[in-house]
Amino acid sequence: MKHLPFFTDTASPTHAKIAIYGAAGTGKTYTACQIAIGLCKEKQLKKPIAIFDTENGSDFLQPLFAKEGITCHVKKSRTFPDLITACHIAAEKASVLIIDSITHVWRELTQSYLDQYNRDRLLSLTRKYGAVWTRNNFRPALQLEPQQWAHLKSVWAEFTDLYLGSPLHIIVCGREAEQYQYTENESGRLELIQAGTRISGEKELSHEPSLLIQMTCRAVGDTEKIIAHVEKDRSGQLNQKEFVQPRYQNFKPYIRQLGTRRMRNMPNLYQNSSRSLFEGRTLNPDDEFAIERRLRTQLSEEIKGLLDLKIPGQTAQARQERLELLHATLHTLSWTKVENTPSATLQQALDELWEKLANVPIC
Repeated sequence: MKHLPFFTDTASPTHAKIAIYGAAGTGKTYTACQIAIGLCKEKQLKKPIAIFDTENGSDFLQPLFAKEGITCHVKKSRTFPDLITACHIAAEKASVLIIDSITHVWRELTQSYLDQYNRDRLLSLTRKYGAVWTRNNFRPALQLEPQQWAHLKSVWAEFTDLYLGSPLHIIVCGREAEQYQYTENESGRLELIQAGTRISGEKELSHEPSLLIQMTCRAVGDTEKIIAHVEKDRSGQLNQKEFVQPRYQNFKPYIRQLGTRRMRNMPNLYQNSSRSLFEGRTLNPDDEFAIERRLRTQLSEEIKGLLDLKIPGQTAQARQERLELLHATLHTLSWTKVENTPSATLQQALDELWEKLANVPIC
């Protein structure tokens, strides 16, 4: 049968892409270990198992692997660059990679971005206003703004591509996070309620694995038991099934759907980018004015900050000196007019003020 032109990526699944999440003490790590051992036996894999360990759980797994005659290599880290390195090396040298827990890596990545953002802001303010003013006025950001998450997601995408495209069985463990949504209550007001759970990490991570398992503890009769609930199975064998005290045998139907041939290189999913569709179309007059308005606000604040920095105080003399400089530079005494001055004029005025006040010490 001939392939259709363009539709040339037909393939069968060859490697397990599994994610396991749940609260503390629900058996995530142990279940991942059981599946990894079962995979090595079922598929007669000869390469060792690799573990990217963020919480020292691997220390307790070594006897289990040793008992089965399986070699296990561990990297203990919580950083995103180390995770990427682990994925590349494991793809060449290992049969199975266990990542436990992905939650720590996501937190490290977000905290690193926030720390760098604060360092950049501190450096920028110090250059503009000096160390003394910055020390007295700088307040570090405590959380990221919505627009900054796009930068993080673009970095995280490297792991997503490796997770899905590597010729490697990968089992990701993660902590449990609650999901919330707004709903209208009886009085007609919006109320924030819990709407489910997900892996604690990048929000779209739950969409990536072909087998997604939620681990919980629940009373079965008079005894507390560990329950594995299969939230998603792309093979269709295990969807929404539950297993009490789960073992590898429970997940065997999914494993058997995997082929034995070596996985082809992951096709380039971005080879025909949509970028050209938007060339010259992303800015309109409203957008350009919004940019101009932001520049005017920023430059006005810098002019005010410079005047306050070099001529501080609320005495009549200090206020008069600031107004005289403002009038000499921008030919106005109205701050409203300053804020509505074109950004190019404001930038020129700011440069002029820096030159005039260069030899004025900071009080």
